[in-house]
Amino acid sequence: MQAPGVVMRILVTNIPAVMPGGPAADYVRETLVPVTRANAMQVAAPGTELVFRFCTRGEAHPAFTDFRQLRRVNPRAMRVAVRQAEAEGFDAAILGCFGDPFLVQCRGDVSIPVAAFGESSMLLAASMGRRFGIVASSPLLVEPIRRQVASYGLTDRLADVCASAEPAAEQEQGLLDARDTIGHFRAAARRLIAAGADVIIPGCGLLSPALRLAPGAVREYPRGCTEVDGIPVVDIVAASVLAAESLLRLRRAGAAYHGSGSGGGQSRAPDAGTSGSVSSPSFEFWDL
Repeated sequence: MQAPGVVMRILVTNIPAVMPGGPAADYVRETLVPVTRANAMQVAAPGTELVFRFCTRGEAHPAFTDFRQLRRVNPRAMRVAVRQAEAEGFDAAILGCFGDPFLVQCRGDVSIPVAAFGESSMLLAASMGRRFGIVASSPLLVEPIRRQVASYGLTDRLADVCASAEPAAEQEQGLLDARDTIGHFRAAARRLIAAGADVIIPGCGLLSPALRLAPGAVREYPRGCTEVDGIPVVDIVAASVLAAESLLRLRRAGAAYHGSGSGGGQSRAPDAGTSGSVSSPSFEFWDL
């Protein structure tokens, strides 16, 4: 059951694993979700509601161990969250991680549309230019991203992947004050432009909202950091929201959608903007 005025209800399942109490949860509630939601609502259709879901436990990942708050990740929980989204009556789901963990499996699990940060932004970039470049959040993610591009059959459209020089410990701060984040990103983007990129993708769910909204840097970037030396920067959050909405509209219009799940259940997810617990045999989640 949807609230009055809600046309599309989309679950955004996030890769950081965060307990609902403590400094990390405060960062998620007060910074990560508000900034990402504000980014998404710049393009979301009237009546689209986004609910952000986090798992309570995860494991350290070498690329994120220097983060102050979001040090643990749980990609397997994202697949469970997508299954729950359909059972709870959500209309679509978005994988809130540029690596798109278990995307193919998620689409096989459910009949609702599933979009993802990485795939959505790469397909959009391929429609905007001839070759795209990707700025990774860590040198440890450069090769995994190259493999991800290859898995989508887009290697011929890739100029290169390079990492931002911004220390991991400072990247979370970019959602509060993006000046240093933008500076590091622009330096990396120029390396990609020199390699032949005519579209730039920020390869991180923290980096992209910081660029698009430019908190703390609005005077210098009143419309956000949307280009570097005339080369467009893809908004990966917006790309994913638009992809989910488009797939859902096509499905509602009777067009075919490649999902093999059995359909949704009757239980209702927590209201957007409130915290709630959702249990599964293996994971516990909470929503904003």
